[in-house]
Amino acid sequence: MAQAHGNYTTYGDGCRCTPCRRDATRTRKIHRLGRSLKVDGDKVRAHIAQLCEAGMSVSDIAEDARMYRRNLGRIIDGTYRDVNRPTAERLFAVQPRAGWALLDATGSRRRYQALTAIGWSGKEILQRLQDIAGYTTNTTRINTQRHISARLAGAIRRVYDDLSMTVPPDTVTARRARARAARYGWAPPLAWDEDTIDDPEAEPDIDGPARTSQLRHLAEESDWLQSQGISLDEAAQQLGITRGYLDKARASHRAQARPKEIAS
Repeated sequence: MAQAHGNYTTYGDGCRCTPCRRDATRTRKIHRLGRSLKVDGDKVRAHIAQLCEAGMSVSDIAEDARMYRRNLGRIIDGTYRDVNRPTAERLFAVQPRAGWALLDATGSRRRYQALTAIGWSGKEILQRLQDIAGYTTNTTRINTQRHISARLAGAIRRVYDDLSMTVPPDTVTARRARARAARYGWAPPLAWDEDTIDDPEAEPDIDGPARTSQLRHLAEESDWLQSQGISLDEAAQQLGITRGYLDKARASHRAQARPKEIAS
């Protein structure tokens, strides 16, 4: 990220725009008044920790404080024991953005894991988060944090709604994703009901023989109805289920059938 204007550092680098001149003038005034140009770094780090706990990333904080991310990192890791007063005041002015309320991460974690179970890789999911919701994060944050911001939870929900009814192409990446999910026991989308996926006490309806048979039946019946010129919307109505449930049944059935096809 380029250094934002309104920072005395950029004035020292030669910028003479109004925000940089204003900040440089203010810095000189602080010095003339005999006030310390340094602020206790521990106080600044405590404020940064509160922002992170509220769901903000280091990049978000650096952007709002108009500073380099790497310099913020040096404050956080203690490389800079104390902080220049203008920088500290900009950091203290940063507050959690709208939509940064913390939510239980259970539902978001299950959605990420369910997409992995049908073959979507972490890289593909993160790219969709960027493309669909303009959100940048990492899989560790999704899988390990107990709470995440409402903004991130909403972004994951949008990606889940977009991908949960679609099995990705059968590539090496998809196979690895499914193998990883199987290794950790992650449940696929069809194992979760939209009313319970966010409930920490809920358990997935893992596919047993009866459920596998049901999925196969729904998929085969919908295939036959389509061959008769009936749309999937009409097929779902005739089968007595919602279109979304039918799409998930078809996707889950195809995902289960692929390993058998490969083995044969």
